[in-house]
Amino acid sequence: MATRSTIALEFADGTVKQIYCQWDGYLSGNGDTLLNHYDTPEKVSELISMGDMSSLSDSIDTSVFYGRDRNETGVSAERYDSFEDYCQNGDSQEYNYIMREGVWYVERGNQNEFITLVEAFKNEERL
Repeated sequence: MATRSTIALEFADGTVKQIYCQWDGYLSGNGDTLLNHYDTPEKVSELISMGDMSSLSDSIDTSVFYGRDRNETGVSAERYDSFEDYCQNGDSQEYNYIMREGVWYVERGNQNEFITLVEAFKNEERL
């Protein structure tokens, strides 16, 4: 069963772009991969430029994207005018990841309660 997630980046001008990822959205899956392999806004921007994806891996070359790898259309990143616009209108999945000012945040479900990804891993250890 898929654990769906979204991956987003807030740009310096305040706009946000977001993509969807079908598989492994949980913290020890996409959360760990994002934290350890997509650790700069430049890397995240490149990832998001590829559009919606089936699966995320350690590199863009080995990740599976709907457009590049399956020739699907209508899978470009969604754009939002601000973080608030993104929170109100963005696609929400089981896990929602966003990089803001070089720091990864995550929200579980559609709660609009983002915490740093590092803190989320600490909280998970306490469970």
